[in-house]
Amino acid sequence: MTKVGEISAANFLLRKRPKRRALFQVSSDKMLLSLDLWNQRLRVCDEESEEEDECDAEEEEDVAVAFMLHARRKVLLNQTSLPLHSRYRKTYYRNLHGAARRLRDRRIPRAATLSPASSPWQCLYDSGNEQALVTATGLDHAAFSRLLSEFEPLYREYTVDRYTGDIRPRKARGGGRPRLLNAAGCLGLTLMWTRTRGAEWHLAIVFGTTGTPTSFWIRFGRRILVSVLRKLPEGAICLPTEAELEEYVAAIAARHRHLGTERVWGAMDGLKLLLQRSGDYLTQNMYYNGWTCDHYVTNLFLFAPDGTIALRVTNCPGAVHDSTIAGLGNVYEKVFDLYERYGVKIVVDSAFASESNDSLIKSAQSTAGASNTREAAILLEATSMRQSSEWGMHSLQGTFPRLKDRFVYEERGDRKLMLEMVARLYNFRTRRLGYKSDTECVHA
Repeated sequence: MTKVGEISAANFLLRKRPKRRALFQVSSDKMLLSLDLWNQRLRVCDEESEEEDECDAEEEEDVAVAFMLHARRKVLLNQTSLPLHSRYRKTYYRNLHGAARRLRDRRIPRAATLSPASSPWQCLYDSGNEQALVTATGLDHAAFSRLLSEFEPLYREYTVDRYTGDIRPRKARGGGRPRLLNAAGCLGLTLMWTRTRGAEWHLAIVFGTTGTPTSFWIRFGRRILVSVLRKLPEGAICLPTEAELEEYVAAIAARHRHLGTERVWGAMDGLKLLLQRSGDYLTQNMYYNGWTCDHYVTNLFLFAPDGTIALRVTNCPGAVHDSTIAGLGNVYEKVFDLYERYGVKIVVDSAFASESNDSLIKSAQSTAGASNTREAAILLEATSMRQSSEWGMHSLQGTFPRLKDRFVYEERGDRKLMLEMVARLYNFRTRRLGYKSDTECVHA
């Protein structure tokens, strides 16, 4: 015999209770009263357990009604606290007929696009023109082929499960629909996505795909590209060796004589990227920056004189100070370790703590605090040298304009993955193609 609380939702839904429908029209206060009455009745039934068999049928109905009243109350409270905005109701759109809806669909159907085999991207790639490929992807054919040689095996071996969204190995057996976009097209789409801003529909026209597959291949390509760049030495983000440090120190000394005596080898600064507001108050406050009155993701980059990134700390909340990020990311410890081993230093701005760290030289807008002429000259040269980190930030955002778009707030890890991909891809591009002012050795 069924006990109290063991009634299944399926059995309840199969029953027809036309009289119970009127209960959904009551207010939330009446629902609370009904729940209280039910709780009192439940206690009475528990005390009179010997009469349980006689009231089983009635109790099953009351339990089901109580659950539905509680669920309805939650719905009413949610609608009261978070009213649906008019822009999301789409009242006008829902009243349109089929043809009018299609005009406002803002998607490009397959019939209006070329096939990927004859798309504008395929024409550009097959032309062999270096200028066109560098403009579209940021890489020449040699660098693109280097990535493609590592990218294609993973592209052929793995796929994305359309039910769970997880990346899994492809099934060994044949069958299924063939991929219209080849490995070169997926890599080109991922790279071109970083080189553009805004919506993705224009990329769908260039690559001969529709909207949903375009977004799918971009997400899939980002993950494969990060996996490839982690293995390539050109995409590594690591501290320089002793020989590289000596080369960097000599390059800076040739331009800044007093910094050469201090053995400076790099410059560090923070970069704030715009972020969408979160619906949660505490999360929103974590990413809010009161100085600029906006929401950001804070990042920290240490640039070497050859334009590469030697250290990075990315995807930090916008409310966190640059100096705090450097401490939490162990940047101070890594830089100080190089100072103890090789006697080298880096240049930072006034946001970083340099009083207790001999490995940092802080720039200054004025030389009023200098005690002698040499210190004043070091401050002036440090300000000039620190500008190289600003140029590095400008080069990073100029090479990948997608960073200038406001990030969509999410907690799935896509933002972290993208920032890692962009940083490694920047190093790969710099080492393969060179920095735009690498003829001067130092871009400061």
